[in-house]
Amino acid sequence: MKSILSIIVSLFLYSNNLKAQDFYFVTKSIEIPFFKKMKQGCLSKAKELGVNCHFIEMSSGNPFVQKNVIKTLETKKVDGLALSVIHSKFHIDSLRYFKENNIPVVTVDADFAKDTHAKATGLRAAYIGSDNFQLGYKLGKYLLDIVKINHEYCIVSGYKATGNLNERITGFKQAISHSNLLKENARCPLYSLESPDSAIKQGLSFIKDFKSSVRSKTLVYMGGWAQIDVEKYTHAFAQYKSKIKNQTINIVSIDASKEQLFLLEQGLSSGNLGQSPFEMGEKALKTLFNLKQGKKLISNVIHTKSVLYPYKQ
Repeated sequence: MKSILSIIVSLFLYSNNLKAQDFYFVTKSIEIPFFKKMKQGCLSKAKELGVNCHFIEMSSGNPFVQKNVIKTLETKKVDGLALSVIHSKFHIDSLRYFKENNIPVVTVDADFAKDTHAKATGLRAAYIGSDNFQLGYKLGKYLLDIVKINHEYCIVSGYKATGNLNERITGFKQAISHSNLLKENARCPLYSLESPDSAIKQGLSFIKDFKSSVRSKTLVYMGGWAQIDVEKYTHAFAQYKSKIKNQTINIVSIDASKEQLFLLEQGLSSGNLGQSPFEMGEKALKTLFNLKQGKKLISNVIHTKSVLYPYKQ
């Protein structure tokens, strides 16, 4: 009887311990549909595991804000942290607290930039997200399929120091490196700081104002910022719908939220390459959970799926 009772008590305490576990996500602007989906994935997996997902709702994608939020977590009970890195150098010091206190950390969507990997050794246990080089490469290969005449292109990215976006740019440029039809404008790439308004204005400025000897232009977004506000994007680019149709203007973007796919259906985008933010949220939470249980990871890089949505005439 005593042994049975002790087993029941142990199971009860184990169950309570699991429910008490608190895992935090510090990402970027919650206004971006991508991170809303990631939050849904985190909450779904947390419910399945009987733990808590605390998804910090950032008002903007800002490395200063991220660093301050991470600092406040030092006063809370944190069993694990998932971070979407904007600027690697901001977090080398701020994550040391978690390492010193044996709190597992993973990166999700955006990892540390390669030039900081040596300094970041031991700070994060795994990266969960897209293969960003391949993401850019696939977008470039898709563009090669649709560009039939000379085009000048311009890349609009987020922050200049964000590693995952730079990997996308590298992959994209490698994919088109042997093309004689695509030439980059000398003023590009442009950096929107992940602001939807800035991304729209920069893209529109390239199409309208940048001087070029080539009449046909291709706008390449490394993230979905410009296309999350359907009304603003439509107001800016509806005037080019016929040119998008005849491919004298191309607008391609990474990410494929419902807002972006609506714009694609309306003929206001030339193609989207979607990621899997829900899957990222699920896998990041499950990885933190496993690490907290003392389990070893099979790999410290966990890639998620991408899906191409081409333009349909």
